[in-house]
Amino acid sequence: MAKTIKRIQFDPPGQIEIFYVEDGSTEWQKFISDADYQEFLLERQTEIDNGVPPAPTPNWVGFNTAMFQNAAYNRIRSNTSNQLDGGRVEALALSLAAGVPFNMQIFAVLWNNTIAGSETPPTAEEAAGWRAIASTNNMPFTYNQSGLIEVS
Repeated sequence: MAKTIKRIQFDPPGQIEIFYVEDGSTEWQKFISDADYQEFLLERQTEIDNGVPPAPTPNWVGFNTAMFQNAAYNRIRSNTSNQLDGGRVEALALSLAAGVPFNMQIFAVLWNNTIAGSETPPTAEEAAGWRAIASTNNMPFTYNQSGLIEVS
């Protein structure tokens, strides 16, 4: 599905924000300088010229729903000694579903800390289930055999 520009805003002076709609959800991109904006336009035009399909949009709502219903996830989440990081991961996942941008590396570190604090680490089969959930929902990361997140 193509991105439809909803609004372009030039505020504060010298910054450009583009709000667009894709798959029914509003997203935004902020440019600090005109050079950043020109680079963005050049990248998009190159993708169009080369016939590169746009990257699929992550389905955070679907991902969150599947993970919150997953028995292995709930076991890890309830028995980790890193409850604070586990709670932060959940809060960030919900924020991402609402369209709030966030650094995936930090998301991965928080999740990996949650796994590290677990009394019973996930099995390879459980990690494969999480990998399938991530893949199905177009997440910008995957889970390795140990259940740790690896950012794409």
